Amino acid sequence: KDVLQSTTLADIVQLGPYMSVGATDRPTNTLDQLHSQAYLVSDVFREMVVRLGALHNGKFRLKEQMDSEGVQFAAWDGGEDSMHLYKLGGIKSISSCVTKLEFNLGRDPSRLLDMCRESLYFDTVSDLRACLDAIVHDPSLEVAGVKSTMSLSGSDLLERGHTAGFAGMRFVRVNLRLAGSEEAKELCVHTHVCELLLIL
Repeated sequence: KDVLQSTTLADIVQLGPYMSVGATDRPTNTLDQLHSQAYLVSDVFREMVVRLGALHNGKFRLKEQMDSEGVQFAAWDGGEDSMHLYKLGGIKSISSCVTKLEFNLGRDPSRLLDMCRESLYFDTVSDLRACLDAIVHDPSLEVAGVKSTMSLSGSDLLERGHTAGFAGMRFVRVNLRLAGSEEAKELCVHTHVCELLLIL
């Protein structure tokens, strides 16, 4: 336990490869446990997002170049050799997590649902909708929550008090678990909630 610097992580590790599914169904109660889960699930999650992007014309944001005009997007095959070209979501920094926990989530790590996150950008509503349908019907995924700012003007959202979620950007936020992924189950992170933004 002294080496791991976390009683929670030590307890999980000591369960070994025979950990029961029920043991991972408990809410995450420490930030270090949540961060460890995000680290383990991140590659599996990113591969799933790359697959969705390829199937439904989703693009990733490119890192800004000195000679480029504004924000640019491009398809990505998930290759390690080209990863440096993209501004990927990845794992939320510890400092950002602490700030969010302190000011928005009542210091409850189980409410932090965007530790592992990614974004896909779409040119058309039909492609975005097809991607959302694919997520809902994918047996390896379990949708934990959906929030949409998609509307004709956004004024209806403002009238209902959704000022924080709408800043002129149209997106669908999907919180999901890789509940049916064998790889995620082997790593005991199939209950970790990830965030995927589908942006128009």
